[in-house]
Amino acid sequence: MAAWNRRNRILSIRLSDDELRQLKLVSQDRGARSVSDLLREAMVQLVGGPHARNGIRSVPDEELLLARVHEMDQRITALQGEVSRLSAQVNAS
Repeated sequence: MAAWNRRNRILSIRLSDDELRQLKLVSQDRGARSVSDLLREAMVQLVGGPHARNGIRSVPDEELLLARVHEMDQRITALQGEVSRLSAQVNAS
């Protein structure tokens, strides 16, 4: 890697436990080496548009849609579990 392209800057963000868990799942589903790689790719796409630069591949819209559908499916499953739990709690009362 050329000296001008070194990754020597750090960006720090705060996430909830749930946000981190979701990012880890998406990272695994997308085959990223880490959450950092996933986020770096997403930022490059956001800033660089549809044609990512510096050797980072651009993700087709279909893949982004599938990732979003997967995320929504996880949220629906979590909501179903919460509704079931609350329903059982109400019925027990």
